[in-house]
Amino acid sequence: MFVKCAVLQVALLLSLCSTAAVDVTDNEIKYLEKYGYIDTDKDVAFLRSPSFYEERIKEFQEMFALPITGKIDSATRQRMSTPRCGMPDKRRTRRQRRNTVRKWPKERLTYWLKNTPRSEYTANQIRTAIAKAFGLWQAVANIEFVWKDSEDGRDVDIALSFEDREHGDSYPFDESVLAHAFFPTHGDVHFNNEQDFTIFYEGPKGGRRHKLFSIAAHEIGHSLGLDHMNKIDSIMFPNDEYSPTRLSSDDIAAIQSLYGVNTASNRFEDTGYEVSIKPDSREDVVDEPSPDPCDGRIDAAAKIGDEVYMFKGRWFWTFKDGRLHSSPRRASQLWPAIAGKVDSVLTYKRYTYFFVADNVYIYDSDGRLYSQVKLTKFGIPEHVQKIRLAFLRYRNPNAPTFHLWSGSVNYQYDVKAKTTSTVRIDNDFDDATASLDVDKDNYIFTPWGLRKFDKQAHRYREPIPFSSLFECEGEGGERGHSRRGRPVVGVGRGRRRYHNMIAKWTRLQIVFAMSLRYTASFYITGKEITYLEKYGYVHIDKDVATFRSSTFYEERVKEFQEMFALPITGKIDSATKQMMSTPRCGMPDKRRTRRYHRSIVRRWPKHRVTYWLKNSPDSEYSYDQIRTVISRAFEVWQKVTNIEFKWQDSYDGFDVDIAISFEDKEHGADHSFGDHDLAHAFLPPRGDIHFNNKHDFAIFYEGPTRGHRPKLFSIALNEIGHSLGLDHMNKIDSIMFPNDEYSPTRLSSDDIAAIQSLYGVKETSSEIEDYEDDVVIESESEEEADSDEPAPDPCDSRIDAAAKIGHEVYVFKGKWFWTFKHKSLFHGPRKVAEHWPHLPGNVDAVLSYKNYSYFFIGDKVYIYSKNRRFRKVVKLTAYGIAAYVKKIRLAFVWYQDQNTPIFFMWSDTVVYKYDVKAKRISTFPITEKWNGATANLDMNGDNYIFTPKGLHKFHNGSYTYEEPTALKCVLQCGANDGRLSCERSAQLRHALLVALSVQNVNHMTYRLQGSLFGW
Repeated sequence: MFVKCAVLQVALLLSLCSTAAVDVTDNEIKYLEKYGYIDTDKDVAFLRSPSFYEERIKEFQEMFALPITGKIDSATRQRMSTPRCGMPDKRRTRRQRRNTVRKWPKERLTYWLKNTPRSEYTANQIRTAIAKAFGLWQAVANIEFVWKDSEDGRDVDIALSFEDREHGDSYPFDESVLAHAFFPTHGDVHFNNEQDFTIFYEGPKGGRRHKLFSIAAHEIGHSLGLDHMNKIDSIMFPNDEYSPTRLSSDDIAAIQSLYGVNTASNRFEDTGYEVSIKPDSREDVVDEPSPDPCDGRIDAAAKIGDEVYMFKGRWFWTFKDGRLHSSPRRASQLWPAIAGKVDSVLTYKRYTYFFVADNVYIYDSDGRLYSQVKLTKFGIPEHVQKIRLAFLRYRNPNAPTFHLWSGSVNYQYDVKAKTTSTVRIDNDFDDATASLDVDKDNYIFTPWGLRKFDKQAHRYREPIPFSSLFECEGEGGERGHSRRGRPVVGVGRGRRRYHNMIAKWTRLQIVFAMSLRYTASFYITGKEITYLEKYGYVHIDKDVATFRSSTFYEERVKEFQEMFALPITGKIDSATKQMMSTPRCGMPDKRRTRRYHRSIVRRWPKHRVTYWLKNSPDSEYSYDQIRTVISRAFEVWQKVTNIEFKWQDSYDGFDVDIAISFEDKEHGADHSFGDHDLAHAFLPPRGDIHFNNKHDFAIFYEGPTRGHRPKLFSIALNEIGHSLGLDHMNKIDSIMFPNDEYSPTRLSSDDIAAIQSLYGVKETSSEIEDYEDDVVIESESEEEADSDEPAPDPCDSRIDAAAKIGHEVYVFKGKWFWTFKHKSLFHGPRKVAEHWPHLPGNVDAVLSYKNYSYFFIGDKVYIYSKNRRFRKVVKLTAYGIAAYVKKIRLAFVWYQDQNTPIFFMWSDTVVYKYDVKAKRISTFPITEKWNGATANLDMNGDNYIFTPKGLHKFHNGSYTYEEPTALKCVLQCGANDGRLSCERSAQLRHALLVALSVQNVNHMTYRLQGSLFGW
């Protein structure tokens, strides 16, 4: 009765969740439909579930950099009511499908302005603002705009006009729409005449008016073929809140991918008007003079990259080589979204946080705006409108804390726990304005100078005046100040000399700390830089070499290490160097290079694609064998997605969609082969594939005795993926992994999801059209090579590995395994590869830690999650084990205390003791008694070791292992042959079964409690 009630309770809760999960009004649904988040043709209204709306709302929140909740919260509702562009954000609606041509077929476009808005501005002023917006795009792309007089706009390419709500184009304005445009080759731009536009920057007293220059630049982007972007520093961001006046790097890359780079300084053709429309009108509020660092205070300071930045008002300097290095520059020049005075700054990981009034602007290490949030995001009350000082501290290595000072309160935000606590600030720091951390030393800025923290005395020293620190010009003590702010007129010469001496020493300390980081933290060769540039980790157009710091390269190296599942050190270590020298696909891993931006169209516009093989490599294989391999590779993709491949004979490949060939290093393509490039491909709609004829490809599996030869089948799969529009992935079980080391022959779940997102799920089981032949291609030859191998007998010879995974014991022998369950003995044998795909050989050792299983095979460790999902593979060296160790014969986890897990990994003669938390390794020799140990098993607090003699149980009382019980007894293998004493085997089996049953009962009890009480 109790269980039945509990089930009804759970069902009731689930039904309540499903009906009350998302509260969305008709107006909000219409908004999502209008701006492309819901396909009105496909997503039938009465079939839409609450989870459907939740996913659409999440997409909207992601586009506008809002907290992703899937619910219509106050921030989402407010954003939906903000004035914006009338163009859809997503390509689900008919409107964006109407025009497949997304660029102009010519490089010279004409434009005309039909009328002007109802405002105080003249026609000349409006026209100049529009002209400047066209000039913004012309300056970076190979396209030219020319004014042309017209009567009705039909004889120009882009006609611009200010229109009323209903204006005859089937897309009427509403009160929230600022403007809309049409894609090429229509291109017209309509502004909403009901909106209040301004061509100058309006300060807070002028109210909220919409900047015509930014909106015009945005709509012209649509007229040229660009979509909305979800970067708030982009001109193509759909909302008017930020109103950037410069193109972001994403804007430039997108427009150049359509029209190319502006190769000539073609002047914008328009009649000259006297009206001054300045692109960055934020800076034109007043003719604010640049400040003097010696007058007044420093507002904020931070070490960003390899330089110290000091902020004052809207301006900043860089501190380098012991002095202020640069003349003052506006913060908005380097960080465009920052519109006001910078109050404080802090850096954490690869991000910089700018606190401006009650906003926080977060930029990444590339200078790109990552997000903008309110102070309330950090648990700070709404009434707080300014953070006067911000810095980072670590309570322990894993607990970073933001210290945010406002008035006399220090808000301490725990980054990991996302909790905020408060403490009162000592009166002695009421005047502190900025904090600076350089090489573990901390400095506080006050209006009277710079104070350094004395670690021994645990207090800040007396301030060093800025006049001394910045080597300011001046007489006597006229620039000095007393402790309480009154001018010091009579500071003596000796006192000034003392200040200058201390200031010089402080400057030297800061410079020395920074120079140590320059010289000792990083080393990279020109060849390695070229590698990072070639494969997209460094943007060769944007990241000018002379401005690249050591931190810049560290970040790029970390991205490379993350892509290839290497230890993330930011250094060119031996593992990184080895990976860079491994044969790989020649396509970039990142989208920073021009090559990825060349084609906005990343899929074929049809579902039937033709292919042709031009030639075969210089090898022992025939043309027919190579063709069959290629055909099978196409077939793998065809089986999972709604696309069909057909062979088509060709003379030169120009009449087929994908032409495949084996080429030399220099082969007339845009990109020649590098030393390690196996092949490269072109994205749709070009799609051709070139294999590097220098490499010795194999179409069959090569054993270890013949050395490693690149597998043509796997490489062809990867390149066809590119030809279909896919990028590289950083999952080593993926076909789209850039490296050849693992050579998978099946599509992973990520591959299938990616290709189906482009072409849909397979609708019919059509077979690939190609001729039939007798060539056998062993795409799974590793497994086929062992298909005749008989299953081993667990009672003969030794057990290789054993582990408790989940609620079963797994025993491994060669490529096979058995499971040991409650109330039964062994189930199996089964092949390891059937249960854990991608494990290539015999399992040497296994350990289970938290929700992961670690399989040791040779010098690699394959890591799987509890649902047998492959996570990654690492080398033994990732755990501090010497590179010459090629095998771990036994592995297990032991807890030194409740919070200190230790991995014990036994090689032939040495035990490696790896502290998981501290990431430290220590070693000690193995006693001769355990030279034959092959496996270890932990069961409910008891430990067992397998040796050729049998199974040893650890005795907790004497801290020794008991004498072995023969495996034949433990496993009940047939009748005793008289030589075995199996008296203790029943007890041992019973102990194992009890351990399993206790674990299972505990698990079932927890599950039952969880279902009843909502855990």
